[in-house]
Amino acid sequence: MTRARFVARVLVAAACLLGLAACRGGGKASDVAGKAPTSLPAAPAAELGASPSDDAAPGPARTTSADAATPGAADAAPPCEASSVEPGDAPPVPAEALPDPTADAGSPDVPVPEDASSADVPADGGIPFENRAQGERPDAASAEALARRLLAACVADDPAPVTDLVFPVGPFSMLKDLPDPAAYQRRLVRWFEEDLHAARERLGRIEALEFRGFRFGRCEWVPKWGEGNLIPYWSCRRNRITAFTGRREVEVEIRVLINWGRDWYVTHLGPVRQ
Repeated sequence: MTRARFVARVLVAAACLLGLAACRGGGKASDVAGKAPTSLPAAPAAELGASPSDDAAPGPARTTSADAATPGAADAAPPCEASSVEPGDAPPVPAEALPDPTADAGSPDVPVPEDASSADVPADGGIPFENRAQGERPDAASAEALARRLLAACVADDPAPVTDLVFPVGPFSMLKDLPDPAAYQRRLVRWFEEDLHAARERLGRIEALEFRGFRFGRCEWVPKWGEGNLIPYWSCRRNRITAFTGRREVEVEIRVLINWGRDWYVTHLGPVRQ
């Protein structure tokens, strides 16, 4: 190998190293390029020239791979981008930009209905649960409260404050299959007032009635159409209120009580009329 080719290959290797440093170091490539090796020994002019045989036979210049890889070729190569990002240097993604793994994107918001399973909530057009299907008879709490008020009205011989104890016109219009249920309900109120005056007269001379107890009479479930009714109900006949006058114990009869929900109402205080 001639001295000239050795020098050329050293220069090519230096150029490759400079190019590699430029790709790795970015802005440091220019500094390394400015420090090109200058201490190589100068070759004699005779060794750097062509041989006498080459001069005698001039022709097209031969280009080798070593001659092509010159420093000028390295300068012509496309520059490396010093801002290239390594895989491990990627910026973190903000947490708020990530999808919520607990969210159900496929399910629309559906309002959850409130709990309407209570037996006291009217349903089916305002009909209470206790009047829709036969179940356990409503307890006597409402009937006892009714009995206490009725005794006070008997002592005063004044039905006006307690006419609300009669089955109310709204439910009665739903309950009975009559041409004019409201008119018949007004008759019930009038009969109630007459029967209370009659009960007071039977009690005689009394100044007070102390409530002692209440008991149901004969109770039965009346199905639809059982008594000309569109809605079933509980009916209790010959119910008794026990009271103390201060000298003796007496009883006051309520001929018919029927229920609306858990509440009891008077339909007939005395004899049943048509």
